[in-house]
Amino acid sequence: MPYNKINFDEQTPLNSTNLDQMETQYDEVLNDVGANMADSTKPLRARVVSTFPALADGSIIYHTGFAKYFYGSGSAWKELGVPGQSQAVIE
Repeated sequence: MPYNKINFDEQTPLNSTNLDQMETQYDEVLNDVGANMADSTKPLRARVVSTFPALADGSIIYHTGFAKYFYGSGSAWKELGVPGQSQAVIE
C-alpha cells in the first residue's frame, strides 16, 4: 500500500481507521523510499552540502567545498571515484 497522507484538522475524525493509518504510514514511507532507491530507471540524487553532515551509513553527498562526492561507510565519509578505482562500491 502506498503512502497516503492525512491532513489532520479539527474536522478529521479521530477514529480507529485514521489512527491505524498513523501507525502504519511510517513503515509505508520507508517501503516507498526503498522501492525508489532500488528502481534503476530513476536518477540517483545526492544531497549537496558545504560542510559534512552527521555520518549516515550508505548516504551519498556532494561536498561543494571539495567539489567531490562522498559516501558514508558507517565509520567515516569516504570519497567516491578515487583515481584508480574501477568502480565505486559502497561497503
